[in-house]
Amino acid sequence: MSSTIINTILPDKWLTTKVVKGSGRGKRLGFPTINLDYKITKLQDYKWGVYLCEIKFPNNLILYYSNSLVHFGLLHYGPRATFKEFKPQLEIYIFDFNKNIKAGEKVKFRLIRLIRKTKKFDSSEELVKQIRKDVKKAELIIKDR
Repeated sequence: MSSTIINTILPDKWLTTKVVKGSGRGKRLGFPTINLDYKITKLQDYKWGVYLCEIKFPNNLILYYSNSLVHFGLLHYGPRATFKEFKPQLEIYIFDFNKNIKAGEKVKFRLIRLIRKTKKFDSSEELVKQIRKDVKKAELIIKDR
């Protein structure tokens, strides 16, 4: 993987969207995600990929969902080719977070760095191994900030 991709810092731009109902696959794989409506964001400017991101909840939801203003996470933007789903999706695995966010809630997020491009894996097990590597890379980036 190109170090240029990993070291590219993205514009400091917060995007707002709403949570949509997901299938629960992320939770079954051990990485529960919130699924987001990508159509109402300005993500067309970005390449499909897995990004380190920050996410924050509106003021009225902070205490309900978390006692932290901002959380880090891994954001996946693009198709889920491993599962033969080729329509672009937007989902975030939020680090150290275990709440269920209701569909319809609005959240803000910003992309920090591209971790890797999207990829089709031969099995869900291979995908899980890669997600673990992605989390480790993201944690190193956070630590070095």
